[in-house]
Amino acid sequence: MIRIASLLTIEFVAPDSGTALSILLMCETLPQIIITPLGGILADRYDRRRLMIIFDSIATVGVLTYILAHRSGDLLYLYAATIFRSCITALYMPVSTSITSMFVSDPEDLKRISLMNGMAWSIMLICGGLIGGFISAAFGVEACYLFDSGTYFLSVLCMKRVVGTFTVSPDSASKQHTIESIFESKLEKELEKKSIARRMRESIRRCFRPLCHCLGPTKNLLSYLFACGFGMLIFMKASAAVTWGSEDVLNVLISKVPGDEDESSRRLGIIIACQGFGSLLGPILANALLIDGRRPRTIQTACIASFFLIIFGWVGIANAPNFELICFFTLVRCMGGSTIFLNSTLVLQNLTKPDMLGRVLAYQETLTNLLLTIMAYIAGNFEDSGFGKKEIAYLSASLAVFFVAFWSSYHLFGLGAARKESLYSDDDFFSRRASIDMLHSPAIV
Repeated sequence: MIRIASLLTIEFVAPDSGTALSILLMCETLPQIIITPLGGILADRYDRRRLMIIFDSIATVGVLTYILAHRSGDLLYLYAATIFRSCITALYMPVSTSITSMFVSDPEDLKRISLMNGMAWSIMLICGGLIGGFISAAFGVEACYLFDSGTYFLSVLCMKRVVGTFTVSPDSASKQHTIESIFESKLEKELEKKSIARRMRESIRRCFRPLCHCLGPTKNLLSYLFACGFGMLIFMKASAAVTWGSEDVLNVLISKVPGDEDESSRRLGIIIACQGFGSLLGPILANALLIDGRRPRTIQTACIASFFLIIFGWVGIANAPNFELICFFTLVRCMGGSTIFLNSTLVLQNLTKPDMLGRVLAYQETLTNLLLTIMAYIAGNFEDSGFGKKEIAYLSASLAVFFVAFWSSYHLFGLGAARKESLYSDDDFFSRRASIDMLHSPAIV
């Protein structure tokens, strides 16, 4: 509903401006590029349930700033409200995604939870698209903002009913802090005996020490991604985001009915509802036909196959003669996009160590938002340059063709999840267990 209301506000304040729409999308995604890694660090260090409650509580009040922005009629206020909400979303995403794997231990159950999460998200798109389009037409866009604030409050109530502790290695952080504190105290005593110049250098280092604490986990993450053998999969969702980055620009272009704002609102809501239907059907069919939660190879295969649906959908949208067929091909395109969106995360949840999962998913989301922003900006400029839906849709289809060729080659060479046929092969399980026991044995230590 926020999405519909923001797009309609842009069309009202700056009609037929693809650049203004692109800037709005950039205000939504750029803060996520910067802030999401911090959310991953928080997810790996603190209780994920409490973090979700805190961020939802802030968003309950923060989303009301959209009403002030809408009444002012100034795009700068709308951009500021979007940036604020995007920062909360950026912190929230790695926490909510990484907490999922803490509810189950069996990868097959994790697959089911991922599917249920995707179904809930798709139903939200369907209901939000239909209801948002009609409410904005009947009561105005401010009603959408009020409704969205209420959903954040509902999320707080739901998470308060969840019991348990959702912290990864709660003692490790305190131990590390204690060791660092001892080291710093000894260093300070030695510095007292040194020259004034060295003390000044140490003062400068202290100013940058918080940055070093953030870069430390990032360095560990990069080392892990290079060594794990599946680090390239962090780009899977980002590559798919390039293919759907132009969707908001095209949705506004397709749904616009000259001289009839109410009908434009309804058509925009219908298109987003079709995206919801496609997002619901895609993962369900992929889980039923292709995916086995204990075989990561099948998850990677499903993601690659989904690029073909994206290609078919964009080509259909480019050549569709009427609004009804555009809705159908939008549904097909979103079947592929949602399958990649969910399962590119699922394969990382299966393969990544629990204490690295928050950061891995955070950087996956950062890369996704970065490429999504670039593609949205390109699509907006294309619209202002006189290109229509056909040219922009063909551009997105061409990018999907490139990425399906890349990821197919990656899979055929046995890389990523294709390296491991099963998570529960008996020989592999005991060999891994033996190597871990030997590595952590008292003699080796």
